[in-house]
Amino acid sequence: MAFVFTVEDGTGVAGANAYVTLSEADDHHAGRAHAGWSSADLATKQAAIVKATDHIELVYGERFVGQRASEEQGLSWPRLNAYDRCGDVLEGVPLLVRQACAEYAARALTAQLVPDGTAEVMSESRAEGGLALALTYARPSAFQRWPAADRLLAAARGGSCGWCGHDRKDRYARLGGASEATGRGPGS
Repeated sequence: MAFVFTVEDGTGVAGANAYVTLSEADDHHAGRAHAGWSSADLATKQAAIVKATDHIELVYGERFVGQRASEEQGLSWPRLNAYDRCGDVLEGVPLLVRQACAEYAARALTAQLVPDGTAEVMSESRAEGGLALALTYARPSAFQRWPAADRLLAAARGGSCGWCGHDRKDRYARLGGASEATGRGPGS
């Protein structure tokens, strides 16, 4: 079976295996002078993007805010009820998820994002107040850390919105609340 590079376009593509287009990844790396990326061939770049997407799904897929938009979609995005900390809706595949995918893809050219044998599965069982609780998970420290790319995914996990570029007081005033500076809302 031939490899098919299928990008999630924000509509819930069945069988999607990539969060970022080759063109988006090329532009991302050109703007950052990542020489290793520009010298790779097409097939190598596509494989690196798929590995990066696999890494995002494995490490972060269950931690994204909201719910998958449909059971048929191939990846975790797009999502329903997904908001960043500033209250903005995260639609389609958010820009920071696509940028993180491009960053992980560059790392996938020279390293395994999740080396074989490093994801230690942990299990825990306990009873609390008459309820039995059983958890099975991969120990987070078993995954390789890539801080520059990992931080980009904070908004998709309900962390800092990262791209809003304004403080919360101004944002609150624009959304219809009273500004702390003036005590007045819009139209007052």
